[in-house]
Amino acid sequence: MLCQFTVKNYKSIREEMTFDMQAAAIMEHKNRIIETKDGEKFLPASVIYGPNGGGKSNVLERLCMHWMQRS
Repeated sequence: MLCQFTVKNYKSIREEMTFDMQAAAIMEHKNRIIETKDGEKFLPASVIYGPNGGGKSNVLERLCMHWMQRS
């Protein structure tokens, strides 16, 4: 399960950015939150959005490369 991913200095992404799946303290949809044995809470899904040319594809490309290197 992807919990957190940080990328910096990759193609159009200069500044460090973090993709975090931790659930915030929002009360609606509590039945959808994934809770670990340690009590940590995570979102089951997330969305990356932004303007054309904003680096969305570069984030996904780097994430896939990172995932494949760890396998």
